[in-house]
Amino acid sequence: MIFNYIPVLRSGASCRFPFVNLDVINSENGRLKNVFALVDSGSESNIFRMDVAEELGLDVSSGEKVVFGGYGSGKIDGMLLPVDMQLWLGNTPHRWKAEVIFSDAAKERQVLGQEGFFDQFEITFRRKSAEFEIS
Repeated sequence: MIFNYIPVLRSGASCRFPFVNLDVINSENGRLKNVFALVDSGSESNIFRMDVAEELGLDVSSGEKVVFGGYGSGKIDGMLLPVDMQLWLGNTPHRWKAEVIFSDAAKERQVLGQEGFFDQFEITFRRKSAEFEIS
């Protein structure tokens, strides 16, 4: 399925980036949260805001504490937790289990990375035409 890049205001100018909506699900209680996230081939991991974990009712203290870099500046703390993700490609839902780093540092944007997103799909970026394809 082809998605268009989304305009984002950055440093006073409008830029386009590959964002997608997907559902994040806590399989233990069935809570679902729709998330708007950047599809980022340079990110190793999925990184979401801490409030997403709270809305899903995830026990953050049960996760693995991780320290990561490259998101903002310096080293950042987060909690690694498993969730279910669901992406709709047309009328077809695609659901899989993935690990997400939940962090207070993810204030500007949430990110879908190599482990837990890119390893599930074939993704082709066409920056010049401001679109990307997920299949």
